[in-house]
Amino acid sequence: MMNGIKMENFNFSREEMLDHLPRGKCAEIGVARGEYSREIIRRNPEMLYLIDAYANFELGNDRKDSNMVEDDHHQLRYENVYREYFNYKNVKIVRSKSIYASRIFPFEYFDWIYIDADHSYKGCYNDLVAYDKVVKSNGIICGHDFHPKYRRKAGFEVNEAVEDFVKERNYILLGSTNEDKWKSFIIVKNDKTKEDFLNSIYHNQKLTPGVIKTENGLLKMN
Repeated sequence: MMNGIKMENFNFSREEMLDHLPRGKCAEIGVARGEYSREIIRRNPEMLYLIDAYANFELGNDRKDSNMVEDDHHQLRYENVYREYFNYKNVKIVRSKSIYASRIFPFEYFDWIYIDADHSYKGCYNDLVAYDKVVKSNGIICGHDFHPKYRRKAGFEVNEAVEDFVKERNYILLGSTNEDKWKSFIIVKNDKTKEDFLNSIYHNQKLTPGVIKTENGLLKMN
């Protein structure tokens, strides 16, 4: 339970989470060195958009972020990511601030997205709102740095942004991955998508239909 929102602590990592996501069109918002991008590519999505400004700019709450390096370092990161992925036919690199980049995609375009950009309340909330309309009604919205209370870090307000976003849109905060810190959140827009996602989990875990494994034990689906 998170501030009145019922959610699960799933028994898989953010890398393993990718095995339960659709193989369609997806986006990683906030790429940095492209380390998580490699994990996504290993699952062979139909199309992956890597979205990052690769530029130094002010974050919400005047917060310091280890990924907000000097511009020359950003340029080096961009060149490294470009060299690694430019030959992939199913990868496109979008060098832009996340909010601006969201405007180039059609309505309900993505099967899923992963947000790992500005972790301030304003930055994360604005990304959630901007990309909501370009994620399909049966799509999935994921993101990084969803902290348990005892791991909260000053300036990281992903939890608050996610909780407000979910409540305002009547979406479902399905759960988070099993890391001790730097967890990833999983949001779905309706009960059907929730059911499909949970079905994927218990199918892959080879459990009794209608039951999935979480950190708290076995969970029966309604």
